[in-house]
Amino acid sequence: MKTYSAIFTILFLLLIFSCKKPEKISTLVSTPFQEICDSLPPEPQTGWNYTTPKKNLNYSKPVYDPHDKNILYFISGDTTGKIFLLWRLNRLNNTKSLLDDRVLNHPQINNNGWLVYFKFDWNIYKIKTNGDSLTQLTFDGDAQYPVWTGDGQFIYYISSAGGTVYKMNSKGSGKIVIPSAGGSVFATDTLLFYGTMDPIADMMGVKERNMKTGVEKQVILTDVSNTSLKSIQQFFYNEKTYNFYWSNGYGLYKKNLITNEQITVINNPCFKTKYNIFYSLSPITGKIAATVVSSKVANEIDFYSEYHLYEYNMYGYSPQEIIIP
Repeated sequence: MKTYSAIFTILFLLLIFSCKKPEKISTLVSTPFQEICDSLPPEPQTGWNYTTPKKNLNYSKPVYDPHDKNILYFISGDTTGKIFLLWRLNRLNNTKSLLDDRVLNHPQINNNGWLVYFKFDWNIYKIKTNGDSLTQLTFDGDAQYPVWTGDGQFIYYISSAGGTVYKMNSKGSGKIVIPSAGGSVFATDTLLFYGTMDPIADMMGVKERNMKTGVEKQVILTDVSNTSLKSIQQFFYNEKTYNFYWSNGYGLYKKNLITNEQITVINNPCFKTKYNIFYSLSPITGKIAATVVSSKVANEIDFYSEYHLYEYNMYGYSPQEIIIP
């Protein structure tokens, strides 16, 4: 009898857990992604007037919170004066809170709960993820694209004038120049990834530098002579999986820095009328958020574009629109 009783108990528990409802994320709505590249009429002699429909909010530059899978940061903007607002979205209770305005780039988050970014005055700021303690870190109007080191104690950034890479502490002091580095940057505790460009050979790439040993190696190198769509737009690195991600006009790619295996994660269905930009990788779920740009010719001179947030699984499939409240 004890054996039958134990088997019954196990089956009962399995039934309970199998009936348990999955956690609901209320702002995630399944939306089929139409992979259609509409044909466009010839461009006007004066060029297209790129704009967005009036009063239509556009959402861009999503960033996952590394500590809470339900929190996503993003930037909104439209033609009504609400310019580049930085938001914190709680996807569990479908609410958002405003953190700052006139923000130009993806914010970067450290382990201490601080976001760092640059604004329209070309200075770097930081703010806590709950919206407290907004602090200006640079004052010379010549700073862009800041990133935290892995320990969150230092910040790398680029000068807007000459592209020089600088490093400073989290309080904005102790600034030093990083020699022989330029372009966009991404950092871990010991590694600095930075963009490279050879204008004579039309080659664009990314190098990795070990900041302790000084040893460098080429991570990515691509020929951009035929089209600017091959130009590297963004890159980031996952230390746990050794996967290096980068994007261009054709999509998002992944390269394992141990095995050197390289794959395409997301293909852009159309680089003119529908395409992905500004990616973010969740360190918790492995999912990928992206800005999807949908464009169409409105009339003989106006080219309308709308920006929406989408989420893909870790393999780059099953896109679903992230609905903003």
